[in-house]
Amino acid sequence: MSKTAKYSLLIIDDENTNILTLTHALSNEYTIHVAKSGISGIAAVEKFAPDIVLLDILMPVMDGYAVMKTLKSSPKTADIPIIIITELDNITDEEQALSLGAADYIHKPFSPRSVKLRIANQIKILEKVRSSKYDVHKFELAYDILNIAFWDMEIVPNNPLSTANKLTWSQEFRNMLGFDDENDFPDVLGSWQKQLHPDDSSRVHEAFTAHLSDYSGETPFNIEYRIMKKNCEEILHIHAICATQRDSSGLPVRSVGAALDVSEKKLAEANNERMMARIDAIINNLPGMAYQCLCNSPEYTLTFVSEGSKELLGYTPEELVNKKNMFTAMCHPDDVNSVNELALKTLWRGLLYENTQRLLLPDGTIKWVWERSRVLEWNLDGTPYLLEGYVFDVTAQWRLQSAEMANLAKSEFLAKMSHEIRTPMNSIVGFAELAREMAVVPQVKDYLDKISSSTKWLLRIINDILDLSKIEAGKMELENVPFDLGDVFSRCQSVILLDVREKGLDLSVYAEPLQGKRLLGDPVRIYQILMNLLSNAVKFTEVGTIKLASTIKDTSEGQATVSFEVIDSGIGMTEEEVDRIFTLFVQADSSITRNFGGTGLGLPIARNMVELMGGKLTVESSPGQGSTFHFELTFDVAQSAAGVQERASTDFLEKPHFDGLILICDDNSMNQQVICAHLSHIGLLTVTADNGREGVNIVKERAERNEKPFDLIFMDMYMPIMDGMKAAAKIQALETGTPIVAMTANVMVSELEKYKAQGMVHCLGKPFTSQELWHILLQYLVPISSEPIGADIHDNDEQQRKLRLSFYHNNQNIHDEIAEAVVAGDAKLAHRLAHTLKGNAGLIGMSGLRFAASEVEAMLRDDSVSIWEKRMGALKTELTHVLGELKLLADEASLSNELQTFDASQSLSLLDKLAPMLTNNNPESVEMLAALHIIPGAKELILFIEDYEFEKAAAALLKLREQIQEG
Repeated sequence: MSKTAKYSLLIIDDENTNILTLTHALSNEYTIHVAKSGISGIAAVEKFAPDIVLLDILMPVMDGYAVMKTLKSSPKTADIPIIIITELDNITDEEQALSLGAADYIHKPFSPRSVKLRIANQIKILEKVRSSKYDVHKFELAYDILNIAFWDMEIVPNNPLSTANKLTWSQEFRNMLGFDDENDFPDVLGSWQKQLHPDDSSRVHEAFTAHLSDYSGETPFNIEYRIMKKNCEEILHIHAICATQRDSSGLPVRSVGAALDVSEKKLAEANNERMMARIDAIINNLPGMAYQCLCNSPEYTLTFVSEGSKELLGYTPEELVNKKNMFTAMCHPDDVNSVNELALKTLWRGLLYENTQRLLLPDGTIKWVWERSRVLEWNLDGTPYLLEGYVFDVTAQWRLQSAEMANLAKSEFLAKMSHEIRTPMNSIVGFAELAREMAVVPQVKDYLDKISSSTKWLLRIINDILDLSKIEAGKMELENVPFDLGDVFSRCQSVILLDVREKGLDLSVYAEPLQGKRLLGDPVRIYQILMNLLSNAVKFTEVGTIKLASTIKDTSEGQATVSFEVIDSGIGMTEEEVDRIFTLFVQADSSITRNFGGTGLGLPIARNMVELMGGKLTVESSPGQGSTFHFELTFDVAQSAAGVQERASTDFLEKPHFDGLILICDDNSMNQQVICAHLSHIGLLTVTADNGREGVNIVKERAERNEKPFDLIFMDMYMPIMDGMKAAAKIQALETGTPIVAMTANVMVSELEKYKAQGMVHCLGKPFTSQELWHILLQYLVPISSEPIGADIHDNDEQQRKLRLSFYHNNQNIHDEIAEAVVAGDAKLAHRLAHTLKGNAGLIGMSGLRFAASEVEAMLRDDSVSIWEKRMGALKTELTHVLGELKLLADEASLSNELQTFDASQSLSLLDKLAPMLTNNNPESVEMLAALHIIPGAKELILFIEDYEFEKAAAALLKLREQIQEG
């Protein structure tokens, strides 16, 4: 047997002689397998898969014919060539063998050479067949890879679409349709026609007929159709093409074609169409205009416009596409340059374009629009080719924003005005109150009372403005505490009674009692409402009676409805005037302001407060017949019982005294003096810090020395180096437990919320009275004693003299310091210096200098350098004038000190008294400045005390003591 044989032979024969002869003749060229019966031969074919079978016919059990039938019936063995070698030599046996598929027929006895030649011929035929099948297999494999099915149809003359036409389908086509083999899907045209979708059947037949019937061959068959799978439930989308072979006369003879399953493609196209439909619907339903346009400035030819163009511009998409760009043509003339400049800076550099601009419509209407666009495609030279964008009508939003900006500007103005007024008023109120306690001359007391009365009236106006801002911002907060309405009425009576008596009017006050119960509500706001109404009643009544009354309307289910009335017999109002009185900043008649005064805020604020409480303020009035203001409020009620916590009163009959240590953080030395003097008069020691960082360090150092924390901290909000907000946060992080009270002139509601968010428990607004200060202290400190108000009387002239001397010594170079800060680029420092100078000038009553400093401060805040020299010139002139005026006071103090005889022992005694005050940062050390001036070498100590730099002053005191002791 050859080891290198390319082909194998199977000999099926029951005679050994024949087997030996064939094996001997063929073994050198072929691999030989042997089977001695038909049954074992079939098994050997399946096992060895020979290239050629040599088969005997006459065998027991299963003859050669039966073996041939079995092998030819199986697809696996049907193509194997079978050569018959038999003793039967009649023509009938040979024909039968050939009809069953035999490749050759050899008679015994045979010539080995003849057998070899016949086998060689079969090998040649086999090689050609296999080569052909390999090419076909490659063709089928390629189609399988491409997921393409193919078919081959033999065309019957005169009936090309006969269902019986032989049509060979590739297995791929059967697989597409879910059929397993030819039995399920026979190779006839009818198999395909049966599965065509009913809606596509006639169309496909017509197309195929037209293709076959065109003898010129110029009508193609290239079509998409639907075909049903085996289960008739699933549908495939097929793209089919074919080529037809024709005879010399053009008649179709054979047609070969391919079919591609495009179902996924069709599904994707359908999904894409649905998505595009949705996108179109979204775009066209948007309240604006989407567009694409060429970047051919300045035309910007539109290539696409959404349906929103009609509402936005008044033109349909058809009127805009590929025509003059009406959108750019409508750009407001005042906006054209800015729009083009922005386009050059963004679109032409590949950046996103966003802009808000105006459109001037043909009818003269102006629309505000917001536009956003980007480059979609670029030219080869790198310039933009195609733009896409969106335009949205923002006219309504713009109007709303403009209104909001106006409200914001108003709120900012109110905040600034409040701050500007409150800052100097803090000193006015504080020093006036301190001075009244010290005054002994009746006329001086009367003047101070008038000052206090005027400042209270001014504060009332400021508070009305702040209440207005709270109401408009929706931040007005109402308390819900138990109270006695009779107490509120009594307070109203006591406050308004003086004005009533001055005008010779009668006052009637009655509050129907609620036996055994108290109302739950905000007594302060109710008091404010009633006082507004009573003040108006007194203002507009020259003769007659003012009546304040309340009655209980209903007391059911734990609630009480109370009716309030304020009735006057004054000048009354017409219906038109009644309609105007609740409008902000408006009075019933412009002449009223001249005759009676007022801001026009009281009644609108009262009405808003009543509405916040759930009621409605109404008025009935007639000219000359007086007016009646009425409202009803419903309160929850609580049983009147001991121990029920009620709102603490701010009206004090006695001055409390405390024992404790307070930290004051404020960069304004005069404000420091005011609050330190207030606290000193009620027994509290103080430590001062000029900025937030210094305050934080003082608290930290006490904690590190394990010293008792401060009992309370008053924190100004606007300070250099570190402001009050940051300082409060850092102090709280030290966890000393000391409450921090914000101290500022900016008490707008938005600012108060910021203070609370930073953990500041309370806010002391500037200006403040001693009683407002006591009210806060009583919430965190326990008084050790009290005394009747007015019992502590001191002379305040010395305090004002000290303030002026302090201003004289500390502001010699302030003009140059501001100018140098500006040159150095430190605008923040320059602004703070001007702000401090403004406040201090106000404290000592130098209004001209205060105004000049205020203008410089505003200039620095607004960065208005164009008028720098003029403003600084005015500031220098006013400062020179004030310093010249104060020099007389300074010279008098210096002369007075020179006349005093220096005594070393007395000086040492004075220093001994001063030393512990400096150690405890006691601001009362300022009161010893006059005595220090007589001590030689005390200048440095005096300057440190005037600046409230007590630590440095303590070091200077030790140095001065050593100099005196050394003689």
